[in-house]
Amino acid sequence: MSRDEALADLAYVRTLAEEGRKAPLLGGAHLVGWGVLVSAAFVGHGVIVNTVPQSQDWGLMLGGLWGGFGLLGGLMSTALQRRMQRRPGSAAVSNRADQAIWTGATLILVSLALGAIGHMAFTGDYTAPNFIPGASFAVYGGAMMASSMVAEEKALQPFALFSVAAGLCLSIGADHPWMYFAAAPAALLALAAPGLVLLRQEPRA
Repeated sequence: MSRDEALADLAYVRTLAEEGRKAPLLGGAHLVGWGVLVSAAFVGHGVIVNTVPQSQDWGLMLGGLWGGFGLLGGLMSTALQRRMQRRPGSAAVSNRADQAIWTGATLILVSLALGAIGHMAFTGDYTAPNFIPGASFAVYGGAMMASSMVAEEKALQPFALFSVAAGLCLSIGADHPWMYFAAAPAALLALAAPGLVLLRQEPRA
């Protein structure tokens, strides 16, 4: 962010403060992008475990799927972060807190994913990743609820509660062969849908 952009951003935040308003959250594009990417990865995982006979090929296929997911997600997040920094209000406390909350949530999810992959590699238990969808949705819901409370964005709270409920249901059905196909549309509702809500509220660059 250049000096002029930073000054313009601070002026925008000051105007909001003087008017008694809060800067709108700017993470909508991230939520939409990750919702679509997570949904596609769940579909891919479901196709593999339901159509390919279980063997060592599962390890290679699942590793390639989620490795590609991580790579694409990292590139996407870098591009979207630059987009966010060009939007007025990125310096607002609510947006900085939102970024911190989701950064923490991401670290939790990375830890869970690496743990499941490590367990699968050392034990040959290819069902190890099955606990990740339920845990992921619980983390999504907790992060979104925290963001909604910090930013006083009540429109996010129903999506946060849905995500927590989805996490509960997916955890109960963790080893069901169709669980990943159920998780795919749930990701669109829990992430992409609230992302679209936030995108509609974003100020112009």
